[in-house]
Amino acid sequence: MTKLALVMGLSCFLAAAAFGDDPDLETVLTAPPGIEKGLLEQLKGSDPSVVGNAAFLLGYRKCPQAVIPLMRILRTSESQSCRIAAALSLCLLGDGRGTFAVKRAATFDPSPKVRTLCAWFYDQYVQKGSFAFVPQGEIPENMALGGK
Repeated sequence: MTKLALVMGLSCFLAAAAFGDDPDLETVLTAPPGIEKGLLEQLKGSDPSVVGNAAFLLGYRKCPQAVIPLMRILRTSESQSCRIAAALSLCLLGDGRGTFAVKRAATFDPSPKVRTLCAWFYDQYVQKGSFAFVPQGEIPENMALGGK
């Protein structure tokens, strides 16, 4: 699986989980700034698809107020998908506190999938060459996205 395939897969995975009957991704990404308040509230929810979706969108909307809540999700969520979305968003936001949390999760998260994707996001968005385990920019096949 190539880097592009992984990114497309992650995007499809998160978007599919999140946008069943909701507005399309482009609408949310280009919405006025006030939408962040609602997305930050959704991070407090109990539905993993809603929380993961909000985490994903806050990263792409570059919402700095999301750093601390996303760090909490990365550290405490039982959902792998939520932790993965939080890690990606923290790397996209580029705040040192959040990227440090992703780097730590790449080592200490209980899930091999989450650890691998945290390392890959960190390597791609924060510091190239940080994690040399990814051969030729690929994620190992047994690290496919999904899961609880």
